[in-house]
Amino acid sequence: MGCSMAIVAPHVRQHLSADARLRLVHSGFARLPEHRLDDTEMAFTDALMSACAMFSLTAPALLACDKERAEGTVPTLYGLARVPCDTHRRTILDPVSPKGFRPVCTRVFRPLQRGTALEPLVFWEGHSVLALDGTASFSSQTMHGAACLQKVPRHGAITSLHQRLGAAIMHPDRRDVMPLMPAPIVQHEGTDTNACERHAAKRCVATWRQDHPPLQCLVTADSLSSHAPHLETLHAHGLPSILGVKEGDQASLFQQVQAAEDAGRGTSYERHDRAAGVSHRFRFVHDMPLKASHPNVRGHCIEYGELGPHKVQHCSGVTDLRVRKRNV
Repeated sequence: MGCSMAIVAPHVRQHLSADARLRLVHSGFARLPEHRLDDTEMAFTDALMSACAMFSLTAPALLACDKERAEGTVPTLYGLARVPCDTHRRTILDPVSPKGFRPVCTRVFRPLQRGTALEPLVFWEGHSVLALDGTASFSSQTMHGAACLQKVPRHGAITSLHQRLGAAIMHPDRRDVMPLMPAPIVQHEGTDTNACERHAAKRCVATWRQDHPPLQCLVTADSLSSHAPHLETLHAHGLPSILGVKEGDQASLFQQVQAAEDAGRGTSYERHDRAAGVSHRFRFVHDMPLKASHPNVRGHCIEYGELGPHKVQHCSGVTDLRVRKRNV
């Protein structure tokens, strides 16, 4: 919920300031249903706002967060009557479903969009970059929960973990970002089968488009997302994309690209930065089938290499944007 602190608005727009964002978060938390039947000495909203403070202040450890709590800065900044300790906060918040926070995230985001605070993040022809990636937030060999994913090694203890698919609007030339509501990656309901990042991406894209229909975004993701079902999901919601590809994961695609280049269908482009001693090399081929099993799902393949005196970088991607020398 630290997303309210991600973008600092000009002083003249008070409704977009950090204080106004936090008040909006507080009022959203106040609408969430109280799940406790007794022991309500600590207000539910105070517990939620203290968790918001813990993440948005990015304390290096829980002890540091507790120190700020004891010194009184957290109640002042976040409008808390009382601040729970870590153990009490966990007890109150552990039973709360993450789904309840979706309206709060939407309430924070929409005024930023209406107030043009997101305009500096526009990257390409009115589109902002929406980056998707999976991340783990917890793992244990001793604590297990019904919603946990499980890694079962051949030897050793079972590891339970929590994972989620994160989404954020960003710009390659700016440090500030706008996080969106993440999607949890959990076990399939009623089974022992782990879900995966692909299923979470499908749900995340659908709910995000439902919450923010007018926003134009260009989706970027790593090679785990460069598969036909994910591209079909993005196309269905009107989202162009640039997705990473790796030869080990998409062997048939790279074979098709090589065959196209041998036939003279590829385009190469090179640019030199003499001051830095760096060469930038680009190659692209149009209209390639992403997978042999899905020949109708096609994209334009890009390859980039950077050769410098101290490092060499290389990456490949696939996109549905038309690539030219002027925009590659």
